[in-house]
Amino acid sequence: MKTNQLMPPFLIVLVFFSTCFVFGDWNPGDAFKMHYPQMPGVNGWDVAASQNIQYPPITVADDWMCTETGWVKDIHFWGSWMHGQVDIIQGFIIGIYSDVPAPPYSHPGQPLWQHYIQNFIFRPYPPFLPQGWYNPSTNEVIPGDHVEYFQYNIFLPESLWFHQTAGTVYWLSITAIMANPMTMWGWKTSMDHWNDFAVWSTGLTNWEPLFDPMMQTPLDMAFVITGDTIPPSTCPPYLPGDINGDGLRLGSDVTYGVRYFKSLGPQPPDSCFMDSTGTYLYVAGDVNGNCEFRGADITRLVAYFKGIAILSYCHFFPVP
Repeated sequence: MKTNQLMPPFLIVLVFFSTCFVFGDWNPGDAFKMHYPQMPGVNGWDVAASQNIQYPPITVADDWMCTETGWVKDIHFWGSWMHGQVDIIQGFIIGIYSDVPAPPYSHPGQPLWQHYIQNFIFRPYPPFLPQGWYNPSTNEVIPGDHVEYFQYNIFLPESLWFHQTAGTVYWLSITAIMANPMTMWGWKTSMDHWNDFAVWSTGLTNWEPLFDPMMQTPLDMAFVITGDTIPPSTCPPYLPGDINGDGLRLGSDVTYGVRYFKSLGPQPPDSCFMDSTGTYLYVAGDVNGNCEFRGADITRLVAYFKGIAILSYCHFFPVP
């Protein structure tokens, strides 16, 4: 994948509020490659796990056991925002560590895999009930701080797959990189508990255990490790943003897209068939990567030309 050719300064990720959730999310009953999915607690905590200039950088980690030798290809997790102030995440630093089962509690050991991930999709995840906010580095505790939270989905390119071995315990760490220094993102706690409790750190060395700030019970984090991939689909070569199909990405593509949405011009020429929906997607126009072509893509393309956004693509149809 040559996504790095499309990247201006930072990543803008849009949230889509609709009854049709983004393709490629994970749902109960889908495949997984860990002890069992750790689902989000409906009235749980969002534990600060982000970097900005107001607070020390915080990383949160939790462990899982591999149940089938093979590749980790997808990572799914849940999280939300302090005070419900949804903003821009530039990317996630995702790490996988070995396990140190030493007393008094286990924790991450040697780093085995770490990458800065900017390509991800997310969606609101119901039910929307009061959620608490907890920052272990400052002991800030805010019960009922916000309501909405989100499922985040990372589909790793083949070059970044991680090979895991059945019966081995690994640790997953997450740190969100914020575009706005006035916002904080947190990893959501789970209703499911396995093995030892989750941990946090501000330096990736001195890991501290996580306890419920009110009940003082151990906390686990909400995530799912999977090895499934979306079957490749046939699609002609295309250039993201080249809405009019002339082989170039120019301001005229914005005009072409606007005229199409106003029913004043023809439909875009680049289309790929989506088996999951039985419809065609104008892949060159889907520049925000949510597997749809809508007015928001025109907004993203304009932002790209201004140098304040990158172009993404639907993960069903990677850029040649």
